[in-house]
Amino acid sequence: MIIFSPNCTLPGHDRGLVASPSVRSTADIVWSCVATLLLCCWSILHLKVPPQFQPTNRSQRNFRAAWLVWRKVKWMCVSILAPEAVLAKAVTDFLAARANTKLIGAFAEEDKVQWTESHSFLADMGGFTIRFSELICELPNVTKDDILDRSKGDWLVKVLASLQIAWLGLQVVWRWYLDIATTPLEVMTFAFAATAVITYLFLMRHPKDVMTTIYLRATKAASPEDVRAIYASGPRHFGMMKGIDEHAVPNNAINTAACEWFDHEGAETAYIACLYIGSAIFCGLHLLAWNFPFPTAVDQVIWRVATLVSIMAPVGIPFLVCIPYRAGWSCCRKTGDEGAQKRVEGLLVSSATFGVLVVARLLLIVEVFRTLYFLPQDAYLSTWTSNMPHMG
Repeated sequence: MIIFSPNCTLPGHDRGLVASPSVRSTADIVWSCVATLLLCCWSILHLKVPPQFQPTNRSQRNFRAAWLVWRKVKWMCVSILAPEAVLAKAVTDFLAARANTKLIGAFAEEDKVQWTESHSFLADMGGFTIRFSELICELPNVTKDDILDRSKGDWLVKVLASLQIAWLGLQVVWRWYLDIATTPLEVMTFAFAATAVITYLFLMRHPKDVMTTIYLRATKAASPEDVRAIYASGPRHFGMMKGIDEHAVPNNAINTAACEWFDHEGAETAYIACLYIGSAIFCGLHLLAWNFPFPTAVDQVIWRVATLVSIMAPVGIPFLVCIPYRAGWSCCRKTGDEGAQKRVEGLLVSSATFGVLVVARLLLIVEVFRTLYFLPQDAYLSTWTSNMPHMG
């Protein structure tokens, strides 16, 4: 670790306010970015209602507490490594809640109860539970204030996250204006913060950290057909689902609406489209470091190629995989089973895209931390933004 003393004088004996020093250290850069990432991750984390069961002994209570912590840590890691996936999920949740609010509005007026987008969000996240011995015939009389009372959204954290994001964005822009070096870590953090802001805009009415569900009193018996219809209308999910997640609405569920344009296929199409757009936004902002000074020319080429691959892979790889597949290069096509063909095609596309994106994203992360050891001298100069309130 290099320790240096800047050539400056101490303030005189005159009374007055003293500005921050005109230099910054590697730790200042790292901790300000880490603080931004943690605040953004925590503020946009809107998980589903966890499975409802009461622990009967200490080991079960400890297991439940550990599992609740683990699912938050897991989804915070997903938010950091793949913010575009969280953005796509937020957009589809918002579209599903808006569509369901319009559809249920007529029933709410008939039952003379309140039904807002917050109600739809709560229903989609597993906030209402029907006891399957019977079915309900009217909507629950739950006000928006009741939902907000269950939500644990911390406005202080959101305000701090907003101020931190604004400070980071202003610092990046001002350093670019003064032609002072900015680190790739700050660019990556800025890209994440921009994606988090868009994500939060779609989650403003989404309840946060609701731990218990609302049980509805039923007045009609449920037939086997009713149970099958309820199961069929449930959301699909992406990725794997196992263990405790099977007993509640999983956090990787893709919510739908009871209308033609946002059924299962429409919701999945919207999710994939938003995933592509979010990836283009998040990775596209990495182009800001296109001409940054890197340790070597190879590092600069790696950054440029990894950024371009991250932008184009979600769109380009499906075509590269599907063209040879549809041309008959896959042996599964000879079976004539269209269902098997679609499953194999989807597996090839998702596996290839995921693999390429993981490699490209890891290369960007490696370059971000490698460049911290080889920063130019003007990267350690601070600007007037250091006098603004911020964390780190």
